[in-house]
Parts: sequence; structure tokens; C-alpha cells
Amino acid sequence: MRSTPVRIAEGFSIGAISSARKILLILIGLSLGASLISIIGFSLRDWDEGVFVLQGQWLTSGFSQGKPYNFQTPPLYPFVAGLSMRLIGGNPAALPIVSFLFSIATLFVVYYAGRVFYDSDTAFFAPCLLASTELFHFFSKSGLSDAVFLFFFTFAFFNMIRNRRGRLRYFILSGVFITLAMYTKYSGAALLAVAIVVGIVLGLHRNWRWYAFQIALPVLFFSPLVFLYAHFGRASDTGQRLLELFGFNYHRHLYYLIVFAPTTALIGIIAQFKPGFGGASFRMTTLASVIYLALLGVYYPYFRLGYPLIMLLALNGAALKIDARFKTWIILAAAAIGTVFSLPTIMYRNRVPADFGGRTREYVHQKQIRILYSSVPPNIEYYLQGDHAIPDNHPWYSVASEYPALGRGRRILHRSDNELEPGEEILIAHASINDSLKSALPEIFSRAELIFSSEFIDAPLYLKDIFHRSQAQRFELYRLRIDDSLVADMIWKIGFRKGISVLVY
Repeated sequence: MRSTPVRIAEGFSIGAISSARKILLILIGLSLGASLISIIGFSLRDWDEGVFVLQGQWLTSGFSQGKPYNFQTPPLYPFVAGLSMRLIGGNPAALPIVSFLFSIATLFVVYYAGRVFYDSDTAFFAPCLLASTELFHFFSKSGLSDAVFLFFFTFAFFNMIRNRRGRLRYFILSGVFITLAMYTKYSGAALLAVAIVVGIVLGLHRNWRWYAFQIALPVLFFSPLVFLYAHFGRASDTGQRLLELFGFNYHRHLYYLIVFAPTTALIGIIAQFKPGFGGASFRMTTLASVIYLALLGVYYPYFRLGYPLIMLLALNGAALKIDARFKTWIILAAAAIGTVFSLPTIMYRNRVPADFGGRTREYVHQKQIRILYSSVPPNIEYYLQGDHAIPDNHPWYSVASEYPALGRGRRILHRSDNELEPGEEILIAHASINDSLKSALPEIFSRAELIFSSEFIDAPLYLKDIFHRSQAQRFELYRLRIDDSLVADMIWKIGFRKGISVLVY
């Protein structure tokens, strides 16, 4: 008779746990659905989104559209961005759709990794901890490369741990996806460092497959990009640029973990100190986290770089060994808190870049403008939709001179050949982040007439960034009439200034 209350209590506990899991799934499903809906009417909102789109157009249009590829980022994602846009008629909404699909795919990989390395509970909780973070919601509906990169990183790491079984396919898969990660973001090189250390700890250095496919394959296939960068890029500036980016930044990267993934990071860190908890998979995930953080901490604190670390912490946090009656509710509370913190990012939409570009194009068409000078960010510049000319002092001019096919269809502007005529009107698209230009060119802006301006408010996530921009930016469109040849010469020269783009219609 005494067993009856026990059975009732056990049944109640199991039922409560099942209900909590259903609530957790509904919470994650609703937040993902809201993020997906907010993609409707997508407008490029981030500087780098514009870079990816413009360089992606160049890579996928036979070099006739967009802006020349400049090795600012590896070429895989710009190519994916350009190709996906071409598939849906040039609409940049293709980028967040790609990010969303890769984000969902990453959740499945994390689920499968939890199931293979740990148990069904970990498999269920790990994707929930990841999907409830603000960075996940931000990157899963952005035009940035981070969602694609995280998928490659996660799949490479998953197969990296499976390599201990010694099967050839795991070595090949990990090597291929390390290569893809390196071609997506330069920080993918940290994944190669993880592969080397984890492989040695697992004893894989005694297996020739490890050397051939997990180490040599990524190095071999990444070498062509290094060669192209040395030949076409500004490799001489790389050393100086890297010196500017290195420093002691651990506290800043930890700040980003606390701000953008507070509960997931906390549970993941607590899991490292759980007495008596271990296992090879857990230790390798912890080791990968330590290696990645060690490399991350000496680099410039871009918050985007910490995204893979959140995935690793979510996997280990979900594997935390505590009573199942408490664990489900703890994970539910953690996911709920993470989602609440993410609500401004989930709901954020902004059409200012597209609207500013649309109004500018209307004016260009009405007034039959030939030339527009732009100092706006690339994500705004994309919507201006003019043909980007190449001034003769642009780094790409010498490349196009040596390899004409790379510059075909481009208008080349020569400083000595002024194409402006008295009586003509030109436009200047200006951003407030470049207001120093007004001080440098007072004779230009004093003559120009402001046609309209738009105010742009950054995504809420950027307001938490250590290096956040001002909350409000201004994008302005100026009209300037060329009264005489003196004004024509004065205007013509600004097209050869660094940071100014010349668009021809």
C-alpha cells in the first residue's frame, strides 16, 4: 500500500517534466517563428551585410556589378550571398533566409551531437539553450556570415570528436568542414588549432588519416586563397593591421557572453565545475572552449567572434548531470530568461536603408542624374543601385589594368579627364558617421542643397556592444549644381578621395 503514493508522486513528476518540455518547445518555436516573420520586408541593416552583397554581386556577375572583391572577408559567403540573390531576382532577403536555414540546420547538428555523445536529455536541451540566446536570434535573421559559419564550425567539431572511432569518413568530413569554415571567416583558423590539440589529446596523431584529412586537407585547400591575397590583396598592410587588432581582451569577450547569452553561458560554465562529471566528449568540448577562448582573448573584441563559444557552452550546459525533475525546469527558466532578453532583437525591423535608396533612385530618374558621390555605408550604398566606377588611384585599378577581364564593364575615372559639365547636377549621399567630410570639404557642402534625410536607429543588440555606434544616424541626400568649370574641377576631385564611392547612372 505504501508504494501507491510513491507511484503517484513519480507519475506527477514525469507529467510535470513532460509539460515543462512542451512549454520549452512552444517557447523556442514561437521565438523562431517571430524571427522568421520579421524577415518579411528585410532591409540590409549592417555595414558588413552591404559588403557581402556588393562583393557577392561582383563574384557572381562576371565582375560587372557590385564592388570588386578585396579580401576583407574570405570569398565563400559573399559568393553564397551573390548567388542566392540571383536565384530570387536580386532580392537581398535571400541572405536572412540562408541564415535562417543554416541556423535551423545547426540546431539539428547540436541535437544529434548531444544524442551521440551524451544522452537524449542533452540532445533535447542543447538546441534550446542555443536557440534562446540573443546572438542566435540576431544571426539567424541577418545577412551576416555568422549563421553559415556556425553550421560549418559545429559540423566540423562534431566529426572531429567522432574521429576517435578511426573511421575515414569522419576524418574527411571534419577536414572538409574545417576548410569551409576557414573560407567563410578568417577566424575559422582557430578551428584548425582546436583540431590539432583535440586530435593529439585523443591520440589521433598516431593515425595517418588525421594528418592527411583533418590537418593537411584544410591547409592545402586554403593555400590558394593565401596565394591570391598575396598577389591581388594589400598583403603589405596585413602585419600592421594585425598588430592593431591584437591585445588582452578576455574580459571584453566574457562581457559579450554575459550580455548576449547570460543563462546559457552561466549553465555551461557551471557544468565545468560539477564534481565527478566527465566523459571524453565533455572533456573535448571543454578543451575546445578553452582553446577557442584563449585565441579569442588576444584578438580585437568583435562580439560576433564569440558565437561558436556559445554553441560549445550550450552543449556542455545541457549535459549537466542533475536530477531530471529539476533540470527540465532549470533549462526552461534559462531559455525563458534568454528569450525575454532577446525580445527587442526578435522584434526589430528597419526599412530605412531600402527606403532611403528608393527615394534616391526616384530623384535620379526624375532629374536624369548621371553621377552620385557616396559616403554612406555599403548597406545603404547597395540600394542606390548605380554602377560603381573605379578611380585611377583605387587599388583595384592596377589589378584591372593587368587583368582586363576583372574590370570589364567598369567605368574608369581618370583624375586628368574631368567628365563633369557646367550646368549639370550631381548628388551626394552622405552619412552622419562621416560628418568629418563636411569639415574637410566646406566649399562643397556649403554650396549643396539638402533634399531629404532619414534617421536610422541601430539594432538593439548594437546598443549593448562595447563599441556601439550612436543610437541615431542620419543619411542625407544633397543636390549640387555645377555653375562653372571651377566648381566642376572641385567636385571632380572628391571622387578620388578615400572613402568616397562614385556611382554612375
